[in-house]
Amino acid sequence: AATSPRSTDPVGRAGAAFRTALANAGVVGAGSAQVVERATTSTDQIASVSSQPVSTLIGQMIPNSDNTLAEMLARVSSEESGADGSAASLTGVYQKALAGYGLDPAGITIKDGSGESASNAVSPSFVAHLMVAVAAGEKGLGVLSQSLPVAGVSGTLSSRFTGDDAVARGKVHAKTGWIDSANTL
Repeated sequence: AATSPRSTDPVGRAGAAFRTALANAGVVGAGSAQVVERATTSTDQIASVSSQPVSTLIGQMIPNSDNTLAEMLARVSSEESGADGSAASLTGVYQKALAGYGLDPAGITIKDGSGESASNAVSPSFVAHLMVAVAAGEKGLGVLSQSLPVAGVSGTLSSRFTGDDAVARGKVHAKTGWIDSANTL
């Protein structure tokens, strides 16, 4: 799938998918199994799920503008950095992380992980400085550069730069973005 659909009940959704898979495999009674949202008292592990590496997730998120995945990565990053995983924690989490790349993030405000909030505030100057570090591949940022859509070739830029602008095809690496009040490249 090109996107990660958002779910208001991820536990129920995963349970239903597991039940369907068991039923499709011919497990007797699986089709009528109930999905519950509480852990059993058993300590026997019956299944586990391991995520793809973050670099792989970024490689999916950026070219396809997968906002659900972006939100999830932001929240997990918040928790992994010792914050509470909330949207309210993101400005501080991002400022601390970005300072580690030698950037001055003092003026940024991050209200969500997808970039869709009109309350987010990041100056063009800051983005330019960040992209210099990304292009240089500093401290692991190369994965971001490698994931950027290419004009006329991939991701959200695959249908861009046609006609008189075709000279840029294959040469421009960029990220698109838009909210009701703004459109960016």
